[in-house]
This record gives sequence, C-alpha cells and structure tokens, in this order.
Amino acid sequence: MIICKMCGTENRETAKFCRSCAATIDASPLLAIEDKPADAIAASPNVPPPTSDQAESQQATPPVESKGTASSSPPPALTPLDLGTRLQDRYVVLEVKDADTDKIVYRARDERRCPDPTCRAENPPGEQFCQNCGRELTERGTCLLEERVAPGDDATVVAPTFKIGARVYTPQDDAPAVAEQPKPFPSGVRLSFGVKSDVGLMRGASGDPDEDGVFAMAFSALYESVAQPTVGLFIVADGIGGSDAGEVASKMCLQIVAPDLMRQVVLPLLEGKQIEDGTARVNIQDAILRANDEIYKAAQERKNDMGTTITLALIVNDNAYIASVGDSRTYLFADGKLRPITRDHSLVASLVERKMIQPEEIYTHPQRNMIVRSLGAKPELDIDLFPVEGGALKLKPGSRLLLCCDGLWEMVRDDEMEEEMWHESDPQKLCDKLVARANQMGGEDNISLAIVNIEE
Repeated sequence: MIICKMCGTENRETAKFCRSCAATIDASPLLAIEDKPADAIAASPNVPPPTSDQAESQQATPPVESKGTASSSPPPALTPLDLGTRLQDRYVVLEVKDADTDKIVYRARDERRCPDPTCRAENPPGEQFCQNCGRELTERGTCLLEERVAPGDDATVVAPTFKIGARVYTPQDDAPAVAEQPKPFPSGVRLSFGVKSDVGLMRGASGDPDEDGVFAMAFSALYESVAQPTVGLFIVADGIGGSDAGEVASKMCLQIVAPDLMRQVVLPLLEGKQIEDGTARVNIQDAILRANDEIYKAAQERKNDMGTTITLALIVNDNAYIASVGDSRTYLFADGKLRPITRDHSLVASLVERKMIQPEEIYTHPQRNMIVRSLGAKPELDIDLFPVEGGALKLKPGSRLLLCCDGLWEMVRDDEMEEEMWHESDPQKLCDKLVARANQMGGEDNISLAIVNIEE
C-alpha cells in the first residue's frame, strides 16, 4: 500500500490518483507501508504521522487551495465500465481495450451493425436482415467506443457521439481484418435462368387475360477464358386495371424499361466501358420513370386506371441492382435461406409496419390486393432501389435471385419456396414446379416469375 502525501489515505501500489482526495500519486517520494515500519514513518520529516482525528478530517475534506492559485488536482479519473454494460439500448461492452486516466476505449457489440466485414452497414432498430447486403442479423457487428469526460453543459455533442451523465462516448470503426481469400469467381460469373407466366386457375376459368409481363436476358463475353462482362436483366411486371388495361401497362413497361437499360448499360459494357454503381442505379431509375410517364399518358388518353407493378434485377458480373414499385417481389436465396430484398408498397404491408395486423394476416386480409404505389397511377413516382444505402448487392457463387408477382407469393409461402429451392437446382424446372404449386393452392391470380442462378 502507498500513503497519499496530501491526505494520508492508503492506496494500492498501482494507483495513479488518491481514492480520497484525487491528488496525483507519485510513487517516488511516497512511503509504502509494507516497506517501512511505523516508527520510521513517524520519524520522516516529509510525512508527519497524523492523529486519528486528523486522518478522519483529512479523508473527509480535500485540501484547501490557496487564494489566487489554480488547483493542482485533476478531475476524477475514469473508471472502466463493467463488461456487459448496455449503452443507448444499442451498444454492449465486450472488452476494455485501452484504459487511461482521461480516455477509455472499449470493444462493444453494436446491435444495429451488420456483422459482414465487407458490408458493416448500419440498420434501423428491429431489422432481421441487413438492408444493404441481405445478411440475417442473428449476429451483430462490433465497434470501438471511446469514453472521455464530457465537455461543459453548453458544449454541443454531435452524432454519432453521445453523452451519458458526465461522460461522452464516440463510436469508431472496428472492422475485423478480412483474410485474403481466393477470388470467388475465378473464371467470371455465369448466369442461367428460367421464366414462366401462367394465367392462374381462377382467371383462366373466367376467360380473363394474363396481365403479367416477364423479361429475361443474360449473356457473357469470354476473353482469355474468363467471362467478362456477364450481364443479366430480369423484370416482372404485374398489370393493373382489368382487361385491355393491365396487360397493356405491363407490356409498355417492359418495352420501355428493357430497351432503355440495353442502351444505357448493356451496350457500353460490350464496348469495354465500366459502369459505376451510381450510374447503374440512376439508369434504372430513369428508365422506370420514363415508363411511368408513358403509361400515365396512355391511361389518361384511354380514361382508365391502367397501371403496373415492377420488380427488376440488373446484374453486372457479381453485382446486382434491384428496383421495385408495388407488391411484386425480388428474393435472394443464399446460404440455404430465402430472404426478401424488396418491400411491398401495399396497404397490408403498411398495417404490418404499424403493428396494426400480424405479418401472417397479409395473406387473408380483405384488402390484401390494394397497392399504394404503381406505374401509371400518378405523374410522380417513388422508386425503391436496393441496396438502400447505395452500391450493389454482392452475389456469391451458388446464390439465386427470384423475381415474382403476388400471384406466386400469396399462394406459396416463403418457407415452401425455400424448400423447393433446396431440392431443385434447374431454374426452369423450379419455375414450373412453383407455378404448379400456386395453382394447386388455388391459383387466384396470374402467376409470373423469373429465377436466376449465379454460377462460376
């Protein structure tokens, strides 16, 4: 033990500040109790032996500063938080990486951070899948938290820094080092696909047309035995408005969007040009907006409510860019699990989001077919692009994309589609099986889909 020369309090040998008066402890001029007997301490001219009354008084009252002089005592030292401490209902302390008197650095679990070291995206509270890469958030990413004494009350703390009591915490990146791995597509990306569209049992029995439209295209150019580039464009459009309206709108959608993207993306790639992520996303958005303009004008001329949904996947090598309007969906099948990438623009989806109905009620709700966003409904259109944070969705060998209208996913639930993907590798046979299953379950609507296998 070491005695504080200011107040006489006993402190542990490793202490830097007195636990009673917070005075700086310099081990060199102080006396260790274990090293000197009591009579030697009493005889020391530097440390007069305090009486019991004096000791109690000194421990209770910090030293008085002289008038006109600044205090030599620093602010109280930081004390590390206990492991497992939870901050902001988000960060959980896992490890104390570095501790000093004025700064402590923790390694913490960030419950909104994607654990994938190549993604690390921040997600809203309560998400089950990463909005950027689609990874299931059963695990969470980590970060570093730097703790310091808070500035004055009038000082502004700017996010992501946050303040708790007299301490401020600043999250910092803690991306683990990514071990160098073999290139996932050594010979380039290759795509195979299947497509199918069926009028469905109920629509077919009543003589209604198939109002859906499907577009699928994939090719690779091989140079020096490597597929570069590989390009795929897949679109499912579900027409709205009944006979002589819905099928017209979905057809117009495909006839505008597909050629636009061929000109803006595919042809430049064939010429050896590179397409940046931002450019690809803008091209997709522009093509869909132009289709919306033309369909809206046609609806006004025909004086009907024609319109269409769209879900689209543009693949450039191992990058996928996804777009969606309405309740047609794009799924990613990877690592044995089927995950929806898009979000429905429908009444029931908004009711689920507001927790007014349970997710399973979307299949039985009387207004389950009411969508709140479509091409042709208004002159303006909001388009969802995925990943939501920008960039592209990185594809892995063996993964699959499934694009479909509500006529499939309302009849065949996600877990059953996932099981079928486990057992059937051929994309066209899988399309045939899923359409047959949807009809077996009632076939209440047109059924359209495209399945894309990503291979190396």
